[in-house]
Amino acid sequence: ILDVAGRILKILTGTGEKVKIPDKPFILAAEDLLPSDAAQLKYPEVLGIALQKGSIHSHTAILAGNKGIPAMVGLGSGLDAGADGKTAVLDGLEGLMYVDPDSETLKRMEEKKKEWERHKERVRNPQGRQKSPAGAKTVRICANVGSVEDVRAARANGAQGVGLLRSEVFYLESACAPDEESQYIFYRNALKEMEGQDVVIRTFDLGGDKQVPWLGLPREENPALGLRGIRLALARPDLLKTQLKALYRAGVDGGLRIMYPMITSVEEIHRLRALERETKHELARDGIPFAQNIPTGIMIETPAAALLSMELAREADFFSIGTNDLTQYTLASDRQSEIGDELNDTGCRAVFKLIEMTAESAHKAGIKVCICGEMAADTRFTKKFIEIGIDELSVSPGKIPELREAAETIL
Repeated sequence: ILDVAGRILKILTGTGEKVKIPDKPFILAAEDLLPSDAAQLKYPEVLGIALQKGSIHSHTAILAGNKGIPAMVGLGSGLDAGADGKTAVLDGLEGLMYVDPDSETLKRMEEKKKEWERHKERVRNPQGRQKSPAGAKTVRICANVGSVEDVRAARANGAQGVGLLRSEVFYLESACAPDEESQYIFYRNALKEMEGQDVVIRTFDLGGDKQVPWLGLPREENPALGLRGIRLALARPDLLKTQLKALYRAGVDGGLRIMYPMITSVEEIHRLRALERETKHELARDGIPFAQNIPTGIMIETPAAALLSMELAREADFFSIGTNDLTQYTLASDRQSEIGDELNDTGCRAVFKLIEMTAESAHKAGIKVCICGEMAADTRFTKKFIEIGIDELSVSPGKIPELREAAETIL
């Protein structure tokens, strides 16, 4: 309703469908932003985002982070229309926003920014680092991305692959269901940018807070528990088969791995395998070249999937743990709510037990396990993840250098 109402207002006021971007770089202040709005924003046109509402675990915040845009959420009534047009500074390190700062504060913030840039350059530059000794545990550092531009940023920051390409970002930016050809070009370009390194592309994870008007999804009391992720894909096999055809075609040159979101049962995987066979049969019938044996994995995002991980590991080629949703569902805490930020203790024992259980199941079945949620970027947990045998950590491109430095210190 909010998304549709917003689009109608933009049309009535003549501002069009997209967010109106001023001529010079600015900080975007708003009550809240939908993921479909955040997907349109780019740095450096948008220097930062300041929201009255929202959560650090929301998809809006995650999309902003992937694009390198600093975001502050849950600022409440302290942020109002009186700030419009004024000079402001976002200090993401301290979680502070200065509106109309004095010259002394501006100077201090400029120095802080320069020091942060120097720090990022130090961790980005691998020269002089020691390599891990032979036989030591290692962990791959990969990137979470949503666009070809993000993939370029991943390479620039030294990503060892793409651990999660959120294909739904392409859907959020589209006025209608993306066709096979446009998807094929998008996936092929992303794979080419990584020059043969693994690229894990997650099939569209829509529903919940990631709504698109053209889908016409029914209203749900709690969308996070309803028709989203793989449930939506299985309810709309036409959309999934179109995406799979584009993926199989793009995967001809190698590097592609496909991942399904929100899996909770073995039966869902069996239904997906049937759709895969149908899709490949149709491509072969039409004489279209495609990749035959692309590794396919699943996301572990619910307690059900973690508890059934031993059975699921026999069906999947790899696991990826989405700690954002896993934490939400384990703690019964809405990831979109400011209140949820206080309750979402990502380091809680319950979540870690599910992660350990999943990792153990994966390794017993001989498959690898990645963590691609925001928890992967928290260096407080890096040592623990390495100890329990996590094979790969995937984070937004800008967080790769610091995470790599933390992992190398431990190894």
